Amino acid sequence: MGAVAICAVIRVAVLGHFSETSAGQDFKPRVAWAAIGLLGQHAQLFFWPVHLNDFRDLDLAASLRSPWPWAALLILAGACVWRKRDPRLSFLALWWLVTLLPCLNYRHLSVPLVADRFSYLPSVGLCLALAHLAFGWLPARVPSVHLARGAAVMLALAAALGAVQILRTIPHWRDDDALFDYSLRVSPNAALVHVTHGVVLQLRERDLDGAASEFHTALRLNAQSLRPLPIVTYHSYIGLGQVALNQGREPEALDYFDRAAHLLPSLNFAYIALGSVYFPRGDYARASRYFQEAVQVNPVDVMARFYLVTCWMKLSKPAQAAEQFHAACEVDPTYFQACAAETRAREAVSTAQEGSLKPRD
Repeated sequence: MGAVAICAVIRVAVLGHFSETSAGQDFKPRVAWAAIGLLGQHAQLFFWPVHLNDFRDLDLAASLRSPWPWAALLILAGACVWRKRDPRLSFLALWWLVTLLPCLNYRHLSVPLVADRFSYLPSVGLCLALAHLAFGWLPARVPSVHLARGAAVMLALAAALGAVQILRTIPHWRDDDALFDYSLRVSPNAALVHVTHGVVLQLRERDLDGAASEFHTALRLNAQSLRPLPIVTYHSYIGLGQVALNQGREPEALDYFDRAAHLLPSLNFAYIALGSVYFPRGDYARASRYFQEAVQVNPVDVMARFYLVTCWMKLSKPAQAAEQFHAACEVDPTYFQACAAETRAREAVSTAQEGSLKPRD
């Protein structure tokens, strides 16, 4: 309780409040059910680590129908009941729950909702609890001869199962392609893996129709997911816009890019895509507005700066272009094209100034 009180004081001092919402407003039944489902996923990951990949999805209904969340709750309930008989075991089991709590509120998580890294610290409690049972609780109750034989059998079985699982898993992680194919097979309802597959089909396989199908699938799955992620929708819109542009449907492409820009205005890729549509047309004024938005959102994007200053050179604005070329060189001193272009822009400025100083007839 003392540690909680100190943490609360520090949080209020730094943030000005303990929480932006009250406990009653923050609680929703769906959040509680999702927490139970996520707890079951973490229990399964610890006791039966199969289908490991970076694109796990959470099917809440299927998770609640599985035995894992209820077995986890039963273990925790047993630890609470056993507290007086063996407080050390109870503490270690509850360690797992307490350190997992931040990862059980899906509204505060990104992709994936269940990741191996979430279990690093919590698993310490379960590992020590199992060690306590094996080397403390069991020897006090089981004859040493039977215990030694049973321990040997269990260790041999665990080693064999672990070896088989390792041999099955390693090939899936040999390269990105193998991992994506495997993830698509074991997590077919994960929207992000369909976005990734769509990009592969679009850029490498040149299968534009297949890519569009993957992006549409990602949009549908993301809308149906426990927590729809704007970033998945954003990249799906970008992908659909690029496919439409490559297939000659420019108005449709502009619509998708515009949707992406309005969805996440803090990202600059949609602005670059919009500017790249107008630049080949020779509409440098409109293209420059989008490239300027891209630079404002991400000042270290040297390519966006290069596109912007190219527009300004076309619009006879060498002074502004020279400033942007100079900024691009400061961001990346190895960007020699920008440095050379800055020199040309400054020469154009000097020429224009000299021309303005010549006396008129």
